[in-house]
Amino acid sequence: MRTSKSTNITSERIKLQREALGLSQIQLADAVGVGRGSIWSWESDGKIPRQSTLLKLIAVLQTTTDYLLGATDDPSPRLTSTEIKSSTSDRPPWADELFSELRALKVEMRKALQC
Repeated sequence: MRTSKSTNITSERIKLQREALGLSQIQLADAVGVGRGSIWSWESDGKIPRQSTLLKLIAVLQTTTDYLLGATDDPSPRLTSTEIKSSTSDRPPWADELFSELRALKVEMRKALQC
């Protein structure tokens, strides 16, 4: 089965964002609430996550659906603080710690790149 260009872009971008954040497939799967096989399928087979899962995925990967689906080349999320609060109010308690660690890692990565 051939995959479309947008599917290939989505697969590549999920993997790029995951690796940029220093997450393994298992860590991403745990954070999103899916099995490791789902992550592998998205990155390798070109499968697209369901909408509800995609929303969790963009939150963990700190990006947008437009970026993952190839509508833009800008991975930066453009949410207001109100949108962020409302979209994260139902996340599990451990998620805040994970996001905090990811933000710290992102700062460390920027510092390392500046050297």
